[in-house]
Amino acid sequence: MANSSAGRGEKRFRATVISPNDKEQLFDVGESYIAALQEVLRSRDVLRFRNFLSSGQQTLPDEMLADTLKLETMLHQLILSLPELSDLHVESQKWLDENSLLGGSILS
Repeated sequence: MANSSAGRGEKRFRATVISPNDKEQLFDVGESYIAALQEVLRSRDVLRFRNFLSSGQQTLPDEMLADTLKLETMLHQLILSLPELSDLHVESQKWLDENSLLGGSILS
């Protein structure tokens, strides 16, 4: 009987190396994705945001999706990063100031 180096219960991890040419394709999500993301962000509904993220091809780790505060923090950070949502920037900055360790205005 051959001795196998992979015993039961061992976890194996696979790393993916992305070449510089692949990065463009990885981050090229398309206009429809951006429009859908903006619609979800505009709703400021963290559960809808979680569902949107988990339905995509590039999702977050389960630990992140399960943490509502982290998700809501990310939601408000994304709002601040998009000029198309500038009408929500003041409210998102206020939320971050009051609810996260990321306080301090970035709108000045």
